Amino acid sequence: MGMDIVAIMEHNLSIDEVFDYPIQVNQWEDVFEMYKKYTSNSHDKANAVWDDRNPSVTKKLILNEWKQFEDKSLPQISCKIVANNLDIEFNEKTVNVCPSPHHKYGNLYNFDTRQYVIEYLRLIGEKFNTSKIIYCVDSACSTAILEEKSRDGYSLVEIEKFGLQQFGKIPSTLTEAVYYYFFIDDYQLSHEDYPNDKFLLNRAFKIHQKFHD
Repeated sequence: MGMDIVAIMEHNLSIDEVFDYPIQVNQWEDVFEMYKKYTSNSHDKANAVWDDRNPSVTKKLILNEWKQFEDKSLPQISCKIVANNLDIEFNEKTVNVCPSPHHKYGNLYNFDTRQYVIEYLRLIGEKFNTSKIIYCVDSACSTAILEEKSRDGYSLVEIEKFGLQQFGKIPSTLTEAVYYYFFIDDYQLSHEDYPNDKFLLNRAFKIHQKFHD
């Protein structure tokens, strides 16, 4: 199963704009072209739609979902936009974005896929005019609580403050921060640092050597 990437971004959209957002996603030609460039067997179109496996999504259902999360009650429906190249979950003040098919957090360990994922999510971040992107995981790790706080209606600033209070100072380099399972990209964070001793496979190889020398 593993952990999925959660990229939390700020938004300032009205409920009308949120409801119509699949149309916007389908018009993101630059985002889709980047996806096609780095994805084998890519789709021809984004085909973004509201994921309505339950009753069809409406503005009222979206507003009810936000309120139910904030009231700590179980939402009637998960109002999420699904597309061939990404998933977008709208919260009241933020959006949680997960790239597809590079959705597993392990893609941030590998230099080639990490570089693509960071640049890809930065491009999406520009669409929402978010000044920062907060990265965490969706499960299996304590930093998943940051995704929960986004659903609870926290602003991006509040999520950052909460994360730093709970988990302490984030390592300064991306390679180290990735293993922290919570880091912040202000568009200045370098994704090019990649010392060999932090490479996951090299670490595993050294552990293997240690026990077999």
